[in-house]
Amino acid sequence: MTWSEFKTDVKTLLTVDANRLGTADFTNRFITAGTEAVLSHVPFYRSAKTTRYNNTAPAGVKPLTTEGNASAGALPDQASVIQAWVITDSNEDASVTDSSDAECVRYPLVPYSYSNRNDLICDTPIMERSQGYMAIGRAGDFYIYPTLVDTEILELTWEGERADHLDADNVTYDAPVAECVAEYVKAHVKREVDHDLKLFESYFASFRRKRRDLYLNTRSRTDIRKQDGTGRLFTTICTNTDVDTCNC
Repeated sequence: MTWSEFKTDVKTLLTVDANRLGTADFTNRFITAGTEAVLSHVPFYRSAKTTRYNNTAPAGVKPLTTEGNASAGALPDQASVIQAWVITDSNEDASVTDSSDAECVRYPLVPYSYSNRNDLICDTPIMERSQGYMAIGRAGDFYIYPTLVDTEILELTWEGERADHLDADNVTYDAPVAECVAEYVKAHVKREVDHDLKLFESYFASFRRKRRDLYLNTRSRTDIRKQDGTGRLFTTICTNTDVDTCNC
């Protein structure tokens, strides 16, 4: 489904509110806001993205600066980092974006308290079993220790809560998300256009229930189910030879 198709699905669910004169921009704005309200509570629908950093910053790669004994940079807007890797590019080409053999030399970064970021800058971090550290501030700035050299790439995998899609972009949203966002839009139409706070509260309560259901229903999609005990699918030896598989 594209972003344009998703918006059309939401507008279909708005019934009479979808065709009100002069509300097209209003509706589109609150479809975006409603989608972001879902993403803030339901991680399943967030799309993972990758951003790369390097000292020389070739095309498509963000720049790093040096702060004492650490490298510094800024996260993409509202990014929540999932993984951080430092990659040594044997081809000395920081614009390479695939996981080729030239990028097999890599190590992960582990979190470091931002309040203690001067430990990284001053080359006095509390070292544990890690090759590198990353301290992230509330403003989205970060520090990496040790300092990256020109042949090293910082690769961040992150999730965002922004629904800043183009109409042709493919999105992960499905029909239940459209139903949830439609309740959000209808709630704001009733408050901003009709000035009906009672209906606003009714629709917004429906939106919150549907968002809760989305969270609960999608949790199992990313879990691996297993039997209690050793973790194997079948944990009991069965003596009944008439069946192929069982757990007795």
